[in-house]
Formats: sequence, C-alpha cells, structure tokens
Amino acid sequence: MCLKKECVFIKIMEDDDGWRYVQHYDTDGNVINVQIYKG
Repeated sequence: MCLKKECVFIKIMEDDDGWRYVQHYDTDGNVINVQIYKG
C-alpha cells in the first residue's frame, strides 16, 4: 500500500533467517513503505 506518491518499483530482499523485506519506492527513489514477512 502506497501512502504518498505512486509506487514505481518494489524491492524484495530476504535475509539468512528467512525474513522477507518488501520496500516500496516513489518516483524520487524514497522508501515509502517497508513490509516484513516471516516465511
């Protein structure tokens, strides 16, 4: 869910413990939202 401007791309990272980070960026390259999943 994007709160400010429209999201142009989403970056997904996963660490060694199995946590998954989903970062939403706006058109200026600022991180708008970060969601963390365990799975």
